[in-house]
Amino acid sequence: MPVHKITGGGGVQLAVHEYGQPRGKPILLIHGFCQCYLVWAGQYQSPLADEFRLICLDSRGHGMSDKPTASEQYTEAERWADDVQAVIAGLALRKPILVGWSYGGFIINDYLAKYSEDAIGGINYVGAGVLFGVEKAANTYGSDFVAVVPRLCSENLEDNIGALRPFLTTIFERLPPQEQLEAIVAIIMVVPPAVRLAMMSRVIDRDTVLQALTVPVLITEGEKDRVVLAAHTRHLLSCIPHAQRSVYPGVGHAPPFEAAERFNRELAAFARLHAR
Repeated sequence: MPVHKITGGGGVQLAVHEYGQPRGKPILLIHGFCQCYLVWAGQYQSPLADEFRLICLDSRGHGMSDKPTASEQYTEAERWADDVQAVIAGLALRKPILVGWSYGGFIINDYLAKYSEDAIGGINYVGAGVLFGVEKAANTYGSDFVAVVPRLCSENLEDNIGALRPFLTTIFERLPPQEQLEAIVAIIMVVPPAVRLAMMSRVIDRDTVLQALTVPVLITEGEKDRVVLAAHTRHLLSCIPHAQRSVYPGVGHAPPFEAAERFNRELAAFARLHAR
C-alpha cells in the first residue's frame, strides 16, 4: 500500500493512501468530518480493489496529514480546493470519480468552484453536505448532531470525550462492531479541537456550482440519516436535475459502513460507466 506525501494548499503535507490496480480507473475517496482513510476499509479491502485504483485522501487536519491549527487553514475554501487538485495532478489521476462522504461534499464543491469539472469523470455525493451556515441550511441537519457539535469542538477534554458517543449514534443507525468502533473513536481524537471548530465555522453555499454541473452524478442517501437530513439532500437533487439517486432503506449517515456490499456494487457500476 503506497502512502504518498503530497503538498496541498498553503504548503500542508497531505497523506494519500493508494490501493488496488495501478492501471485501474481512478476513484478518489474523500472522507468526512473527524475521519481518515481508514473509514474506507470496507472499500479498499473489497473487490473494488481488484478492478479500480483507489485513492484515499487524509484531509488536512486529519489522519496522517499535517494538522496546522490556524483557522484560515480550514475556513478558506481555496485551500481545500488546492488539496484535491494537488492529489489529482500529483498522482496523474485521469478523469477520476470523486466520492465525497458527508463533509467530503463540501470539499468536492470547493474544488469545483476553483478548478471546474473538466478534469473529473463523475461525482458520488454520499450523505453529503452542500450548504452550511446560511439561511437555506436551516432545519436540514439533525438536531442531535447540531446539539453535539459545540462539545465536539471544545478545547475541554471532558466535553470532547462526552460528545463522542452521541456523535457516533447520530452517524450510525446500527453501530459497528466494538473493535471498529474503538478505532473510529481513536480516529476522531487525532483531530485537534481547533481544527474541528474552524471546519464548523465556515459559511458555504455552492448552488451555482452544482447547477452548472454536466458530469454524471450519483447521490447516495441513507434513509435514516440523522446528520444530513432528507431536506438537505432534496436541495442537492434540485440543483442537479440529471443526478441519479440511490436511497438505502434502514441505513443512517454511513452507507459505506452500514451497507458496504451494495455501496461498492453501485460505485463500481457508476465508475465503469463514467470514468472516461
